[in-house]
Amino acid sequence: MTASAELSSPWSWTLEGVEPPWESGRPSIYGHILAHLRPGEPGLAPGGEDLPDQALVDEGQAVHWAPGALDGIFGPPADPGESEETAWAVAAALRELTRKATAERAAALYGLLVEASAIEYVDPLLSGLLEDERMPQDRLREVARWLATGAPDREAVKIGIALLGLSRDAPQSDLLLVLGRHEELTLYAAVALGNATGEPAQLLWELARQVTGWGRIQVVERLGGTDDPDIAAWLLREGYRNRILIEYTAFTCARGGKLLAALTGGEPDDALLLGAGEILAALIRGREGPAEGIGEYGEGAAVAARYLKHLRRRPSLGLEHLLAVHTLREFL
Repeated sequence: MTASAELSSPWSWTLEGVEPPWESGRPSIYGHILAHLRPGEPGLAPGGEDLPDQALVDEGQAVHWAPGALDGIFGPPADPGESEETAWAVAAALRELTRKATAERAAALYGLLVEASAIEYVDPLLSGLLEDERMPQDRLREVARWLATGAPDREAVKIGIALLGLSRDAPQSDLLLVLGRHEELTLYAAVALGNATGEPAQLLWELARQVTGWGRIQVVERLGGTDDPDIAAWLLREGYRNRILIEYTAFTCARGGKLLAALTGGEPDDALLLGAGEILAALIRGREGPAEGIGEYGEGAAVAARYLKHLRRRPSLGLEHLLAVHTLREFL
């Protein structure tokens, strides 16, 4: 039977009624996140950080990684060979499932997803799917939602999120913003929002304000080229802050927020001046890593001069400014 003959009719193909390949009774990651949302507050309620598959992920591991840390630190592999092989296998399983929705084909796909780390092959997978003109996009979108909302395993959910980013004709921004609230998934939600929408800056900004750890770092990186003055102002006053290390975001926020221009245009407000001091101190501390430091920031000397000039006009200084000045003095 040829592939075209095997394709179900457009109105008969569906994943509804197909037995899920995960164990019955395991809670979905999406449902877990929904249950731990805190309206009006960033992050998740207590207990939300540990995903339903946490025990499986931690089994046999000596180190418990913070959500998003493993993907954030190591990123895609340097050698694309094995990742391309995995991407090819997953794409083939997706083609089989979108031709005919059966429990066996769903299980074959899911088995591949949970055995591999999504960060290792997601880029070549998406590139290959974008070039595949025969892939039925409506069915691929249904598979993506099925994984993103139903799967109890994080690596499968990550791929579901990534696939949602291919659906430009039916953006899934509300779903992506919910999933992105967990920092293990924020990177994938941010990339999907960027792929699925023509102007993602406002959605990325909304997502960045809902996370405070590795997720904040990863979204702020994608806001560094903003030309929106409100986002730029936020980067300098709040966006640089995260629970991991300010050094990861200091350079992006100084450059993307146009720190020198902000300190040049009149008397800065308290939040801007505080941000300037903390960003400068982080750039100095980070000159040997883990990200770009003061050596890569060409406007560093001018910003430091402006910052100190504004401080001299202040009647009193808080501890944060004193610490920033101390760091500057040690560096100079």
